[in-house]
Amino acid sequence: EEGANSSKEFLDFPVGQMAAVETASKTYMQIIESSTLVGEVVRELKLDQEPPEATGDSLLARTLAPVRAAISEIRDYLNDVVAIVKYGRLLKDDSFTKAVKHVTKGLALKSDEDTYVFEIHYSDKKPQTAAAVANTAARLFITYMEKIRSSEAQYSSDHLRSELERSRKRLVSAQQDLENYK
Repeated sequence: EEGANSSKEFLDFPVGQMAAVETASKTYMQIIESSTLVGEVVRELKLDQEPPEATGDSLLARTLAPVRAAISEIRDYLNDVVAIVKYGRLLKDDSFTKAVKHVTKGLALKSDEDTYVFEIHYSDKKPQTAAAVANTAARLFITYMEKIRSSEAQYSSDHLRSELERSRKRLVSAQQDLENYK
């Protein structure tokens, strides 16, 4: 009969489907997708810097280079036209902002239900870049969470230390009151 009732209950009281675990996983995923963490990924991997042009000595490479440059210029021009139509003016992003937007667009996060486990996926034309972005995002997230936990532990330690000092003072005062009473 336990399997027949799929709703979640706590002390015979129905609990919503949004468990604390799911909330934590979603919070973690929002941290990973944040522009702050993505910006750190971009900085660390230098994704805002243009890769050096691969120029070959072959006739085909020399012929295709101007075509690629022309296609890139046309793409930039069309993006500018879309921005003017959309916003009424030209909004140019710097290379860092473009890289952050590109990485954010390629990130895909998926959480496993009722667990703290989630997957980080990143899609890119270059498999090495995709792996580097996913791994760097995971490492930076872990580092961030370690700092948060360390900060919380330090706060708790400081709080307990001050509470211990207050208790010690009360004990000394009570001992003195006891001695004075005798």
